[in-house]
Amino acid sequence: SSTISLVREDRVISYTTLFNVGGESFIQQLVDRILSEVGDENMAKDPMCLALIQSSSRSSVLELVNKTQSKIHIPFLFMGRKSDDPHLDTTISRTVLEKTVQDHWDRKVVPQLLEGNVLSSSLPPPTGATALFTSAVTKVLEDSDEIPNNISRILLVGGGSKHKLFEEACKESIFALMGPAANSEKLVLPETSLRAELTALGAASLLPNFDYDFDKGLESI
Repeated sequence: SSTISLVREDRVISYTTLFNVGGESFIQQLVDRILSEVGDENMAKDPMCLALIQSSSRSSVLELVNKTQSKIHIPFLFMGRKSDDPHLDTTISRTVLEKTVQDHWDRKVVPQLLEGNVLSSSLPPPTGATALFTSAVTKVLEDSDEIPNNISRILLVGGGSKHKLFEEACKESIFALMGPAANSEKLVLPETSLRAELTALGAASLLPNFDYDFDKGLESI
């Protein structure tokens, strides 16, 4: 999942959570794609085969953060199923996987988000990652009675933000809401390799000395 929060000083003023929109979406869609290509319904029910596919998919998704395509090799996946070639060898491109993920969001996830009232009701149902993030940011601004130009900084962190699809969607939604200068003046993009760790480090650094109350914000212990 992904959460968009509006923070003033140390208080969360407003937020919206996009359930099932995160880094795990890429892994699950690649797993589903491999299972579909294999064409063996029993493989999805085999814990060992499924674990091998999930592990390989996770590695490939991480590789696609910095590469445009990834080779998937799962040795002996078809052991006992195919005597001539027991190994799985295939290739996935970043473009294809991103399209698969966005299609899944459009078909399955967006209707649930609209029903859960976590997207803007003043915008049409989003199609594609950019429209989805634009709707979510607009929802946060509407709930807090803020306007885009009052936002001073936008920080992009978390494991999902490592993927180009997230980063580009964030940039394009900021461009749409705040104008072209906002990406260079307001958007803070840590190094890709640090974005997941910064989330954990930020939380861990606060735990020994602070407690968090939603209404009062951070409080010293």
